[in-house]
Amino acid sequence: MSTKTVRIAGLIIVIAMFVGLSACQSSDSGQTSDSEKIAALFMGPTTDQSWNQFGLDGIKKAKEECGIDYAFTENVKQTEFEETMRNYAQEGYSTIIGHSGTFTDAAKKVAAELPDTKFIVINAIEGNGSNMSGIYGDYWQMGYLAGAVACQMTKTNKVAIVTAERFPMVEPSFTSFPEGAKSCGKDVETEVVITGSFEDVTKAYEASVALADQGVDVIWHQLDSADVGVFSAAEDKG
Repeated sequence: MSTKTVRIAGLIIVIAMFVGLSACQSSDSGQTSDSEKIAALFMGPTTDQSWNQFGLDGIKKAKEECGIDYAFTENVKQTEFEETMRNYAQEGYSTIIGHSGTFTDAAKKVAAELPDTKFIVINAIEGNGSNMSGIYGDYWQMGYLAGAVACQMTKTNKVAIVTAERFPMVEPSFTSFPEGAKSCGKDVETEVVITGSFEDVTKAYEASVALADQGVDVIWHQLDSADVGVFSAAEDKG
């Protein structure tokens, strides 16, 4: 599967999420009755041609199809999560979206303070049962399928995952990817490398080059704009 195909698939999933979240109600005339104000927080730049940009594309699609009003803040630091959410709530945004599982703790805290505001975290496996919800894909299945592809591709029987951090949402993939990597009958070794950043291209490049030097010939990344480093390393290492 090409990089372009994977990105298109991701875009479709994220757009579907946001169109569903907009909860638009159409009148008999086909016009949206009341525009819901939605705000979104992104950890990285919305020009990354990856996770963050696709999230913003989803919100734009929701505006186009459902008539929502939206605002967003990109490159939000973890120390700013709660303050940014509170500010949007004070400005009258009825739904606040954290576009990463990393927003979970902040959303839980602020949601408890603001029961009349809805909070949604993408890649979160839990909510609070009232005004906070999580939406997530099945990373176990995703990991297994990626591993199965890696099993077919590898010639050295050494494959790897390059990711930024471990958190509950993605944890199942660290088990299922190795299982999938052995699904075609090969005795495949799997390594997991944590770079600490979804956006740092240099760290992703260095990690991928180091893996290639160890004989790894297939890498599955779980990164945002840092994926450029993985692709560059793959090209440099043939």
